[in-house]
Amino acid sequence: MQLKKGVGDVSWCMLGDFDASHGREKRKGRSTGSNQGDKEMKEFNVFVDSMEIVDIPLVGRKFTWVRVGGNAMIRIDRIMVSIDSLHS
Repeated sequence: MQLKKGVGDVSWCMLGDFDASHGREKRKGRSTGSNQGDKEMKEFNVFVDSMEIVDIPLVGRKFTWVRVGGNAMIRIDRIMVSIDSLHS
């Protein structure tokens, strides 16, 4: 990917709100079973794999966004680091 090529051969991280998730365990609520959600998850996983990054797990809670009333929850806030940085 262009983004990965642009940073060169250094350790790096990416953080922010990612509306996509890795899998159904990162979602709860209405969009859990949709075909669009499955496609989105696959595309996000391809992105993560091609960038050779790892998603740092949360400590203390499973979701970072909750709809008022609690009928939908998702983990969108992420910190992802290059795999190389884990071995440095």
